[in-house]
Amino acid sequence: MSFWKCLGVDVRARTWPQPEWRERLPNPSSRSHHTDYARRTGSVIRRWRSGFSRSQRLVRLAGRGRVTWATGSDGRYSGAMGVYSKLVFPYLCDWGMSSRQLAELRADVLSPVGGEVLEIGAGTGLNLPHYGDGVEQLVLIDPNPGMHRLLKRRLGKAKVPAVKQVGRAESLPFPDDSFDYVVSTFVMCSIPRRKQAMAEIFRVLRPGGSLVFLEHGLSPDPNVRRWQCRLNPIQKRIGDGCRLDVDVPALVRSAPFMLADLSEGYFARAPKFLGYLYRGTAVKRLAG
Repeated sequence: MSFWKCLGVDVRARTWPQPEWRERLPNPSSRSHHTDYARRTGSVIRRWRSGFSRSQRLVRLAGRGRVTWATGSDGRYSGAMGVYSKLVFPYLCDWGMSSRQLAELRADVLSPVGGEVLEIGAGTGLNLPHYGDGVEQLVLIDPNPGMHRLLKRRLGKAKVPAVKQVGRAESLPFPDDSFDYVVSTFVMCSIPRRKQAMAEIFRVLRPGGSLVFLEHGLSPDPNVRRWQCRLNPIQKRIGDGCRLDVDVPALVRSAPFMLADLSEGYFARAPKFLGYLYRGTAVKRLAG
């Protein structure tokens, strides 16, 4: 299956010129030139290193295209990728996920939600307009401070009482049995420790409570699946850690949920490798 068919586009295959990746470096002919070049380069590097901290060097190198991916001690991106994650990606995500068709899906998925609700990976707050009057308290949690800047703007227009805080799904700062519903929309793909997050969701749900989810993930089509695996490295960088090949049903079943309903299929407005959607409800069984 071609890449274009995976995108759902019917075009004839074309041969594109390959870019020239070889770096243009000096190629001196004399040994003395090599020695002098190494001496001068080493001196510059030593002076450059002494003037900046490690994090500052990462930022400067990333800005020059020399470092493309770096991870900080807190698990978030540092250097230039940290700037992208906090300042650029939230706006791209908000623009790409705010279509009318996705809004209709969100409204349908959130229609039964009520009581005390936790939304993980709340992002920029695109779900906020779709919560009904039955919601008594809504807690929005997201690890990216950049998302909270846009989320704050939507909180003022929310129809339900809502609060936001920075946090991770893998370590939810709430007691056991705290919520009637947990909502997850397009977030499981970007959680590094997904099974741990699922266990935390199960912990904070009350007995009889439900996890309501709308996620994109692994396609059942082997050809599309191969392209999802091939494109994962690129997607993880431009999508702030997002993976294309998450097996959503298996992930939900990794916690002792009862999967009450599940539907899946391609979203017509997205490429096939990105648009295979899972939506459903998983219930925490009553004790005893």
